[in-house]
Amino acid sequence: MPTTRLFAYNTGSPISGTTQVGSIAISESTLLNYSQNAGGVRWWNGPDEDLGYVITHTTPSGTQPNRDGVAAYIGFWRSSSKTENSLISLTNSLFRQNFTSGSDCKTYLNNNGYWVSWQVSIDPDAQAFITAASITNPTQQTAVNQLVLDLKSYGIWEKYSVIYPFVGGSSATCSYNLKNPSSYQITFYGGWTWDSNGIKSNVNSYGETGFSPLSGFISDTNYQYSIYSKTNGDSNDFFTLDVTGCDEYAYTTSVHNLYIRTSSQLQFYDVYGGYFSRFYSSTNGAGLFTISRTNSTSYIAYRNGVEMTTVIGPFTNTGSRPVSPVVITGINSPCEGISALGTIKNYAFWAMGNGLTSIESSNLYTAVQAFQTTLGRQV
Repeated sequence: MPTTRLFAYNTGSPISGTTQVGSIAISESTLLNYSQNAGGVRWWNGPDEDLGYVITHTTPSGTQPNRDGVAAYIGFWRSSSKTENSLISLTNSLFRQNFTSGSDCKTYLNNNGYWVSWQVSIDPDAQAFITAASITNPTQQTAVNQLVLDLKSYGIWEKYSVIYPFVGGSSATCSYNLKNPSSYQITFYGGWTWDSNGIKSNVNSYGETGFSPLSGFISDTNYQYSIYSKTNGDSNDFFTLDVTGCDEYAYTTSVHNLYIRTSSQLQFYDVYGGYFSRFYSSTNGAGLFTISRTNSTSYIAYRNGVEMTTVIGPFTNTGSRPVSPVVITGINSPCEGISALGTIKNYAFWAMGNGLTSIESSNLYTAVQAFQTTLGRQV
């Protein structure tokens, strides 16, 4: 029996029970009555996918030839055989490209509103996240999968406890932890915005991760946190992430805190029984910011994989790592509870784990920037 599916030209909102690429709706649910124009659109049967890779395109003029002689907005191309090289040849011929892999073809086609039956091999960890977060957009699936593959190829995947890629455009999809979708799911409070650019906070919003540095970091001298900001904020950029001990304002117990940009400066500070803080001139609050510690003698701050500043110790930790869960755009104290102290910023990635070397920080930026570029939201 041939392998086929149904397609429709849909310029409105995505139809429940289908997936959408550009203006193309693709059948998924068997419960929809496609013969009765499910979703208010006409559905067309696609070619046999067993004979070659199918590319579905739109004809907005409605002049796509068809045997019914009616207005039609959906058309198809199929490769001469079901091989990767055949798909590459067809794509390069149609669009005057020079791709060398089926994955590159798929990314290009999806990003330009075409559907293709080529399926990229999905990493099991990426698939677990895609399934849990209900990510149905093919471009987002490809981006997530490649992010996982890149982090693993660079040898830094295992260093993370939490990775929030902020994809899917809803509070539910953006809440899941890529490293382990069954743990550390964010609970959002206040006036957040979730869309294709990630998440956006306001002064009354924060997110509780459930991730405690006491149990999540390998030691007091080995940890890092990374945040991708799309907003070049300035003077009122308060807490991007925070967790404290009971007397954080006395700076005598334990604090993790980062301001990406405040009064044109990057500020971060950690406290384990003695106040430590570092300001660094930062004229741009957009990009990937990483604070990393891999030993007892230094902290290093990076922007886009390039070192911004190093703080040299040694540091004496007479306190302990914070036990309360980390919050984003807020402050969390076990004695005073959580307060929203965020600002209007757009975040597109957030992660915490073990410390990164300078090479690993550079590789992290390469992987994350490729992820953002695939999604069309890089800065």
